[in-house]
Amino acid sequence: MTPGAQVAAAIDILAAVDTGEHPAEEVAADYFRRRRYIGAKDRAQIAGHVYSVLRHRAALDWWSVKHAVEIGSRTRVLAALVLAEGWRPESVAMCCDGERFRPAPLNEAEKRLVSNLARHTLHHPGMSRAVANDLPEWLEPYLDRVFGKGLEQEMVALNASAPTDLRVNLLKADRATARRALAAEGAMAEPTPWSPIGLRLNGRVPLGGLAAFKDGIVEVQGEGSQITALLVDARPAMRVVDFCAGAGGKSLALAAQMANRGSSSPATSQPIDSIRRRAGCAAAGSAMSSGAR
Repeated sequence: MTPGAQVAAAIDILAAVDTGEHPAEEVAADYFRRRRYIGAKDRAQIAGHVYSVLRHRAALDWWSVKHAVEIGSRTRVLAALVLAEGWRPESVAMCCDGERFRPAPLNEAEKRLVSNLARHTLHHPGMSRAVANDLPEWLEPYLDRVFGKGLEQEMVALNASAPTDLRVNLLKADRATARRALAAEGAMAEPTPWSPIGLRLNGRVPLGGLAAFKDGIVEVQGEGSQITALLVDARPAMRVVDFCAGAGGKSLALAAQMANRGSSSPATSQPIDSIRRRAGCAAAGSAMSSGAR
């Protein structure tokens, strides 16, 4: 895909998010599922544009109001390209040329917006504390009571891109072996600081094409969820029910802890067949029982 087509896709996804019918993650997943021709690298770039807007929407809207430009998914993406991603105005204009799959050309108001924003940073001294920290105005007093003077530092951390953590499937490999397998495919990772079975990728990696991922040696799972599963201390012959299951990641981790000699049941609204497929790949099939609905 061209950069312009990626930008157009981001605008479409954000427009769907704005309807409020589904969370952003579900909207993006559905968009890509309906367009199988979009490759992993293009999906990553499009998602980067989308989440750049979602993280900084309050500040982006502030700039649109200041420049008397109508607020919408297109305006937010244009502003984010300049303020959050460092694009030059001429690069934005080249992407928006109206050619096939690319956004329509910039109108005069958008040209002025993009040009003026190139002389500014994302945050401005005139912004309220809530806007400067990319918060809804109503939420700021509650967070202020919790964090006080540390609010800014907390919001910087929350608005940063989350790392990609992997859980090593101990049914197939230990952490050192999994790390070497990833490195052999060009995916560099470091041990997670707290979970003894986690690896943290250095940068974005198209996991779907890696043998270590396809063979079930590693699973995508945040370090917090890994620790939650470890604290259960599941052991062989136990029967464990995960009452806060989502896609089944913690249930698979529990099955691995029991060395595939127990019963791990996810209580989830997710289709159990998809979880069973993951369990089969991870060699945890015999420990996974039907999920509770």
